[in-house]
Amino acid sequence: MHDTNSLKIDSDSEAVLAKTLSFFDAINRHDGDAVVAHFHPEVHYRFILGAFPEARGKAAVAEAWQGMVATFPDVNEELVEVIVRGDIAVAHWVLTGTLSGPLPLGSRLAVPQGAERNLAVRGVDVLHFRDGLILRKDSLVDPSAWFENYATQPFPAQQDAAE
Repeated sequence: MHDTNSLKIDSDSEAVLAKTLSFFDAINRHDGDAVVAHFHPEVHYRFILGAFPEARGKAAVAEAWQGMVATFPDVNEELVEVIVRGDIAVAHWVLTGTLSGPLPLGSRLAVPQGAERNLAVRGVDVLHFRDGLILRKDSLVDPSAWFENYATQPFPAQQDAAE
């Protein structure tokens, strides 16, 4: 049985929760300036499975965001659950969008170029805050859902041949 006292959110955690919700709102509005404004100047932003290259500092994060929107122009991250403890938020989300361009240089996920795909993957962000800004963002994506999207949909050349 869980100690219910450990489940209460203190006032500092309420601020972290509000910042986390604001961050995901900016992502879903595709407001790059607002997304980047949530990050600390010394931010370290990384995808654990290497879907996108790591970014350090706000300029690199801005570039990574531009790459994300170029790759998924209709990206949406629906929050499933957010857990906050002190200055750390864990956000479980479902990303949906259409993959419409190649993944950024440095990605370790292979995707055929020119193959537009509707995508839905689950993931978790671990957000560490300092001074009300995201100092570190570690994103973990469920790779099985990623690959399932490509294994179950025919590529455009296969669709043309089947018609």
